[in-house]
Amino acid sequence: MTRNRFFDDCVDNYYQSIIIVILFICAGVMWYFYPVSTSNLAEKRRANLAKNIAVEGIRYENDSSDEEPSVKGIKLPIGENASTTSSLPTSALNSPFKISSTTPQFVVISFDGSKSIEMWRETRDFAKKMTGEGKPVHFTYFINGAYFLTERTRDAYKGPAEKIGRSPIGFSDSERDITARINHVNGALEDGHEIGSHSAGHYNGKDWTLTEWKEEFDSFDKLIFNISENNAPTYFPTLNLKKSDVVGFRAPDLGVNKNLYEALKEDNFLYDTSGIGLAKNWPTKDGFGVWHIPLGTIYLGKEMIPAIAMDYSIWILQSSGEHNISRNNPVWQKDMNDVKNAYTNYFENNYKGSRAPVIIGHHFSKWNEGMYWEALKSFAEETCGKPNVKCVSFKELVNYMNENSN
Repeated sequence: MTRNRFFDDCVDNYYQSIIIVILFICAGVMWYFYPVSTSNLAEKRRANLAKNIAVEGIRYENDSSDEEPSVKGIKLPIGENASTTSSLPTSALNSPFKISSTTPQFVVISFDGSKSIEMWRETRDFAKKMTGEGKPVHFTYFINGAYFLTERTRDAYKGPAEKIGRSPIGFSDSERDITARINHVNGALEDGHEIGSHSAGHYNGKDWTLTEWKEEFDSFDKLIFNISENNAPTYFPTLNLKKSDVVGFRAPDLGVNKNLYEALKEDNFLYDTSGIGLAKNWPTKDGFGVWHIPLGTIYLGKEMIPAIAMDYSIWILQSSGEHNISRNNPVWQKDMNDVKNAYTNYFENNYKGSRAPVIIGHHFSKWNEGMYWEALKSFAEETCGKPNVKCVSFKELVNYMNENSN
């Protein structure tokens, strides 16, 4: 009798355990997928996700302990806080310049991609509006060569160790869009903006050899400077961009290695902005003579979650890379304000501290119904008109650094 009761108890406990496990699984699924608009648990999920990415994914160049920029860099301690910058020193940490109250505070805003005709129009119109208000701003557009081919002519491109006619980002939707893109590039140059390279096909080159990097740079030149030949028999307007105008690079997926910097030197690039850096640090030059101008680090929300100063990174942290926050959702306004405030804090700390350039990167994409584009515009409107603040292209920043380095 006792054995049967013991057996029955074991069976009951077994099934109870299974039920408890199932309940935990269901609770976990609900916690993960419950709509962000109605559950503060989703906020915790985002914070945890961000912390994991911050610890494992963000690596930095130009830490003060290094004499030379590191290709891989170091991890930022989670406790590091950009808001601890002290009052303006006579010389800034790791700066090759003499820093004083007269040193300009540079703000550099750039866009990767170049596919969206709508975003070409909106960004250029916004810059014109700012200039008209006495707050001039120049952008840097990092363009991809693949967007100057169509599906019909895609075989003009072959990525290193890839099949011919392939590109992770596809190609231009139409020949009409290529024409519009050429006109916007020409217009952007006339407006004082800069055109840089985001590679030809948007492959991650972190494992490429020197030869493969050079092959990709050659492909970029071929696709950008021979548009009509590549798309024959269609004839396109003349692109007013010259090879000597393209002096800056940002690697797709920020995928870099030492071979990249040697290739940049051989192809006469002046700077690379594929790294991630501490907000307070100035750019530095490597042994190849290439300026490393890393994207800055920002801190989001009350939790001060570290993120790369780039819209894609923020979108991943806030929404796990999903379009799940609409404009009519109160969370949209909160998250937008968090981004704008993070950009503002980045600026204020440097403006009152090291005067290191504020480096922000965006894309030609309106994730979460334009949240990050709206945050960027709001930040620029409040910042670019301040005393001794210059919202410039990377090329303008590099010219200043070359002229004023010790």
